[in-house]
Amino acid sequence: MARSVDARCDEAWFDSSMIGAFDPSPMVGVLRCPAAVGCGGATDPSPVEPSHPIYAEGTPMKRTIPIVAALVVAVVGLLGGGALVGSRAQDATPAASPAPVPPLIQVALQDLNGQEVGVASFIEETDGTVAVAVTVEGLVAGEHGIHVHAVGDCNAATAEAFTTAGGHYNPAGVAHGAPPFPAEDDGTPPAATPVVGDGHAGDLGNIVASETGSGRLRIVTDRFTLSAGEASLDDEDGSAIVIHAQADDYQTDPGGNSGGRVVCGVIYPSAIPVATPEVATAPAAATPPA
Repeated sequence: MARSVDARCDEAWFDSSMIGAFDPSPMVGVLRCPAAVGCGGATDPSPVEPSHPIYAEGTPMKRTIPIVAALVVAVVGLLGGGALVGSRAQDATPAASPAPVPPLIQVALQDLNGQEVGVASFIEETDGTVAVAVTVEGLVAGEHGIHVHAVGDCNAATAEAFTTAGGHYNPAGVAHGAPPFPAEDDGTPPAATPVVGDGHAGDLGNIVASETGSGRLRIVTDRFTLSAGEASLDDEDGSAIVIHAQADDYQTDPGGNSGGRVVCGVIYPSAIPVATPEVATAPAAATPPA
């Protein structure tokens, strides 16, 4: 059921204009990304060759997408006005309805120091699946478990960082396991060993970091949605994506024995106030008698 992301790059869902935050060249084509979309982060100096524009090398993660959107709207308006002037002597033809814009979320990823170290993009396709693309740096070389968690809150300033994100997103209440489709190899570095199986809706498997600490993951899942539904990430609790310190073994319940949480990004913020765990502190010294 999984399809090549590179093949989908030739379709409308992930063109260069939609991922303007990663392309330093002038925007081209029809802007399909909602104007409010944007994110921030660091750059990845490692060479990359995939065709997907989300992996454009060495480009800033921050981009003023609303300005670009306004420019595109203005250009489209001008073109539309010219077409009307040239066709006044002709019969009016009803304009075709624009294709629906698929939901797209871009998430800034932060490390334990609160520094932005990458970005995760989620896009819901017309068949109901969600394509996830992650690029991150600053990891220890090797495999790291990566999951969608059930609460949209990333607080590193706690005794155990990012525990405010809750457990794995698991609306069906099943045991932890593997993702539904294998990760796709983007070549920098090779993707984790393809493993598929039953598991939490939020189980995305492992992301592999190179010797320089850069990692990428591209994967498709049918276990959650961005739009309304029983398995929507946009619920009252919100949702977050978390990268762990160790590899996910795809077996140990509930977390895959993947260690502490080292990177976190809010997908949808929680609408419910999250209680912040107290940071452990040393007891105050007793006051000596006078």
